[in-house]
Amino acid sequence: MPITSVPDSYPIDSLTKRTAEEQVHLQEHQRLLGFIPNFYTSYIWNAGPMTVGQKFRLATRSIFDPVVFLTTGVDAGIEQATNKYTSYGQGAAGYAKRYGADFGNEVSNRLLSSAAFPSLFHQDPRYFYKGTGSPPSRFIYAVSRAVLTRGNCANLSESHLHLVRGGDAGKRLFKFIVCDNSKTVGLACRSMSI
Repeated sequence: MPITSVPDSYPIDSLTKRTAEEQVHLQEHQRLLGFIPNFYTSYIWNAGPMTVGQKFRLATRSIFDPVVFLTTGVDAGIEQATNKYTSYGQGAAGYAKRYGADFGNEVSNRLLSSAAFPSLFHQDPRYFYKGTGSPPSRFIYAVSRAVLTRGNCANLSESHLHLVRGGDAGKRLFKFIVCDNSKTVGLACRSMSI
């Protein structure tokens, strides 16, 4: 008897696509405490699979959320106060450089870890809330999501996002470019912890 493999994704019919579109639209309005974006949590256990376009749209929506601009400004202010990345200098020009670098870091992190890698590996970037079960089982489920995730066809699979350090990809790219003013490959690799 031949062994057949399960495909990573199935063609999405128009009804499933519309349903997923409605679910993603609802997620785009989710907020914690009324203002913190909570776009990547699905409270619908059997939510439809996201298309590549939906993954990129949700990532873009989360990038341009007003809270991101505020937190980026706070981060740049802290870096300015501690004189992190001294080559940027001080004053408004130094703050603007830090803000631009921090925002670029946010953009690359979000696009890579929430859209590009999930599309490439056929995985769903959302966290699926488990509202039932005992507290220990819910805790174990939440912790397991660091290494396990849902595929596009709702199958459980190893989370490739964490294996390729998708959440740090933007920071690694930023460190490679800025690299504390070092221009040699050896120093760049040490800076990126490769």
